[in-house]
Amino acid sequence: MGKPSIVVHEGKTDVRPEEAGMDASRLMELERFVAGLVERGRLQGAGWLVARDGRIVAHRSLGWRSFREGSDELKPDAIRPVYSITKVFTAAAILMLIEDGRLYLQQSVADWLPPFDTPLHRPINLWHLLTHTSGLMPDPGFDLEPFARPWFASWIRRRREMDGSRRWTADDDIRLVLSGPLRDEPGRQWLYSTAGYAILAEVVSRASGMPYERFVEERILKPLGMNRSFFRVPEPLWRETCVIGDWEEEWLKRPAESDALAVAGGNGLFSTLEDLWRFGQAMLDGGRFGETRLLGRRMVREMVSNQLKDVPGRPWGADIPKIECGLGWSLHPGDLCSPGTFGHEGFGRSMLFVDPAERLVFVCFTPTPIDWVPEAVFGPRNIVWSALL
Repeated sequence: MGKPSIVVHEGKTDVRPEEAGMDASRLMELERFVAGLVERGRLQGAGWLVARDGRIVAHRSLGWRSFREGSDELKPDAIRPVYSITKVFTAAAILMLIEDGRLYLQQSVADWLPPFDTPLHRPINLWHLLTHTSGLMPDPGFDLEPFARPWFASWIRRRREMDGSRRWTADDDIRLVLSGPLRDEPGRQWLYSTAGYAILAEVVSRASGMPYERFVEERILKPLGMNRSFFRVPEPLWRETCVIGDWEEEWLKRPAESDALAVAGGNGLFSTLEDLWRFGQAMLDGGRFGETRLLGRRMVREMVSNQLKDVPGRPWGADIPKIECGLGWSLHPGDLCSPGTFGHEGFGRSMLFVDPAERLVFVCFTPTPIDWVPEAVFGPRNIVWSALL
């Protein structure tokens, strides 16, 4: 019995490509491109949304929702863990609290988190964490080390289980994150750190007086109408959530109790193509989506502007003498994107890019159990930008 044929599913759109100044045939090329990757087993499926001037031009999906044999098809409104794209939501939460007067960028993290109140860690401020220049440990594999330490959340959980004598607190988890020397002095080197964003999420919790997840839900997700975005996906929606392996399925179904430390701040959000577009469109429109104000225009401009000067980075084998990044956002993703384009990627793989010069927002999911499929990261973006008339 042969493989089932790949069916393309259409989501909601607002205009035809030509009405938004885009070439429909080039957008069809994206469909052919990702379908070929699915047919060759490089991807489990793919979904994408293209919007220009606030109007959705393309919104499609193909392939399979689950890694399991006999899976149903991937739909355009499928929920997907977006991993590190969560960081831009955490950054937005911090900046909201700055606008509220509760925080400021150069504020020492020690003002909110007692474990940082040491001579070694007191110089670390919120700006350092937002720009990955705190000197804290980078993510596992950052240095291409052959035997990477466990993912920090799992490491924390295992260490906590070893000591059953008392109830662990967020401060205990923070001490584990801070254990050992700093990699570098704050501000001197770009070291991509998901742990640093878990720390920021804990600051959000303490400065706002509510759990980080609830703050993001009440101040960002609900106001933007991101009704299919969650930190804990409700059980009735599990069969509408795209998963790529046993471990991801287990994570989806994990118990509802919160971790001591707000580890979700670095990679814990589940979302959809359309929901992520709403957030990206709000950033493109100066902090507003329709009548909803998320952030002020000046704060958004700061968020998507380069914050670093002469700061080097050596991520995953690259040697970059001058890293450019905003507050939460990556800048200049390259290829055909305009200068000033900002975005973020997430493991597994999810992408959100915003090109202010072209008034373009692009969201793409290319779920795959393969660790790295570069053509599924760079190809879709180049094809979409080539469609601009």
